[in-house]
Amino acid sequence: MEAFALVALAPDAHAANKDDNAAGNPFLGGLAFAPATTDVTVGDTVTWTNTDFLVPHTATEDHGLFRLGGTFGPPVTAVGGFAPGEKVSRAFDAGTFHYFCEIHPVQMRGVVAAAMRLSSKPVTRTRVVKKKPRGRKGKRKRRISKRGSEITAVWGTVPLPADQVFDVQMKQGGDWKTVRDGVSQLSGAFDGGKPGTTSSFRARVRRDTDPSSSSDWSPVAAITAG
Repeated sequence: MEAFALVALAPDAHAANKDDNAAGNPFLGGLAFAPATTDVTVGDTVTWTNTDFLVPHTATEDHGLFRLGGTFGPPVTAVGGFAPGEKVSRAFDAGTFHYFCEIHPVQMRGVVAAAMRLSSKPVTRTRVVKKKPRGRKGKRKRRISKRGSEITAVWGTVPLPADQVFDVQMKQGGDWKTVRDGVSQLSGAFDGGKPGTTSSFRARVRRDTDPSSSSDWSPVAAITAG
């Protein structure tokens, strides 16, 4: 089932920070990311705090799209992690990212779901039609203007690593259509249709050479033309 989020935010809207705890240890229990699911919007930052007093943790995306660790390593663990009391942060692009702790991969799993930012402005589109007047020679030009809208969709705020790209899909009352495939750009402009038209968007991050190594699609963001 698709997650659904209604957003109509300006691309430069103030970004928020969400807190997440990386808690517990294998001796006393309580190993978990809390909350297990964090909902954000593109550009928001998630900060993880290791609230345990004993062991390190990591926050590592399932496909290695990101890894937040630290210098806490041997002899406690072969995998470097962020130490007790330490904080690590990441600003998110659009997508639904499943992650885990490499030191406690079974017990500690989490999700960050980041929706796109959308804004819309009215536009007037004009086209020229050539029409032959009845009973006369030649053709006359006639300008026809229609009200519409232009949507600015933002799916990223910081350039991705060189081996990662974005896919973006859009829907206006029908099926999902891919409007950006394997791009590095962070935003785009789209025809929002006539007033009253609802446009839905979703995006994901993937490896350029391996489409199977991708985040899930972001929560659906929708906007209606005024």
